[in-house]
Amino acid sequence: MFLASQGGGRKGDLSRFIEEAVRAHILELSAEQAKASNAHLSEAQLTNTIDEALDWARKP
Repeated sequence: MFLASQGGGRKGDLSRFIEEAVRAHILELSAEQAKASNAHLSEAQLTNTIDEALDWARKP
């Protein structure tokens, strides 16, 4: 691994690196799942759905 080969890392650097990699992977999987789930929608339908979700989230 890159960080391990550098030898100058501080305690916790590797665990932070792994945590970031896992988060990036989960985000990638979530994006793929969302794309697959919404593949049947037209662009207009998808835009409308997103707008509705944003309106709901912004309500006080």
